Amino acid sequence: MSWILAVDTSLQGVSMALTPLTGEHKGSLKSYEYFFELSHSAQELPVIFDRACEALKIDLKDIKAISLTIGPGTFTGLRIGFSYVLGLAKGLDGICPEETLWRGYSSLKILARKYSDESKRTIVYLPSTRTTGYFAFYDPQNHSDIEASLDLTKKDQRDTVIGLKPEKCFLIGSWDHLISSDLGVSALSVDHVLCNRQILEFMCADSVNQWPSGFSASIPTLNYLKKSSVEEAEDSRASYV
Repeated sequence: MSWILAVDTSLQGVSMALTPLTGEHKGSLKSYEYFFELSHSAQELPVIFDRACEALKIDLKDIKAISLTIGPGTFTGLRIGFSYVLGLAKGLDGICPEETLWRGYSSLKILARKYSDESKRTIVYLPSTRTTGYFAFYDPQNHSDIEASLDLTKKDQRDTVIGLKPEKCFLIGSWDHLISSDLGVSALSVDHVLCNRQILEFMCADSVNQWPSGFSASIPTLNYLKKSSVEEAEDSRASYV
């Protein structure tokens, strides 16, 4: 049986799942594996991948494509996840990453569509600092979506979002009082673990629907949030080595 590997490292922690391309369970989330501590993600990815494959008794050669979240998300998380799947792609039937079939997904667009229930205009906001972050907006009436950075200290950016007339607002994290007061809409906080599973469920189902024409040999481009001060310092030191 052929499988698609779905990987998400855009939020806190890392996760992956496998979905079959054929059969009655195609598109379903199978052998879901998750690890919450971002600081150990690099070491845990091979462990949870082996665990997922062992649970389903599949080999590398059974994986025909890779779906992954391209952000917005943490700089460290996306970099770790992307580096791992690039290395993994080299082992798929001995081919190189450029010959692997890929599909990239926006984690925030997935969540905005999910939380809209296909009935209400919905915003999902992921903060990178106390006043900045990224948002995704989905309008089920027009089946349209928008994704952009947002600085809550800038009135023109706030007015742009308010002009979208969101009916629902979800915040990944616990700073809901900030966005509620700035955008004039009540925000519901959702935790990373719940978001993570919902992202993978969507990716698995959609990947099967998009196979094979929706996949590409081009490696997706990542969309990073602002680096943390620690990451900035590490990059600065590395430039002098």
